[in-house]
Amino acid sequence: MLDEPTIFSLHYKGSRFRNARLPVEVLADLPAFRDLLVSYAKDEWRRRNLDRQRVPKGFDKSLAFDLITIEEGSAIPRLEWNRDSAQVNLPGFADEIEEIVEAAYDDVVALIDGQDGRITALNAEKVRALNRFGAGLRDNETIELTSRSNGGVVYFDALRRKQLITGARETYLTRIEGVGELIGTYVPSGYQGHIVVRTEKYGNINIPVDPLQIYEEFANE
Repeated sequence: MLDEPTIFSLHYKGSRFRNARLPVEVLADLPAFRDLLVSYAKDEWRRRNLDRQRVPKGFDKSLAFDLITIEEGSAIPRLEWNRDSAQVNLPGFADEIEEIVEAAYDDVVALIDGQDGRITALNAEKVRALNRFGAGLRDNETIELTSRSNGGVVYFDALRRKQLITGARETYLTRIEGVGELIGTYVPSGYQGHIVVRTEKYGNINIPVDPLQIYEEFANE
């Protein structure tokens, strides 16, 4: 009998996600979620192997995921862990990797739920993943995840994301949409420039832009 696949579901809720729709910009959440999961999987490996300081070669590649479907309600992308990738990259360890992935997922759920002081334990790798995961969420939009161990549901939105990241560092990244007025262009070093856009909602925003792009697109503005 074939083993049951290991599948994780992210439940997006909001008007943009009705009828199993996922805006293209939201697809960037999926590799970010995978990276967050991998970071916790590394922690779990180290807990199980206290005599080893590093994860084995091929560990990262053994944690490949495939988007197998997007279900309705509003939109639920389902990610299946690719067991074959573990067999190829870490022969003989597939069963253990599966257990580690399951434990890592519940660690992600616990993080979002605020359990065990995990916010202060975020390392740079996890913060980088969180800076991409959910960066495009708008007001009144959430991602729901269900615990594998107790069936509890946790809710990840723009506010919760900000709380997690700023609990570990002072700044965080987010994506915004809107209309603004170009009020300045700067190329102070010759290698990195930026433009300044005035917005009604967010005030003045400095946006890093390649100097050549500034010259070609904004020089006459």
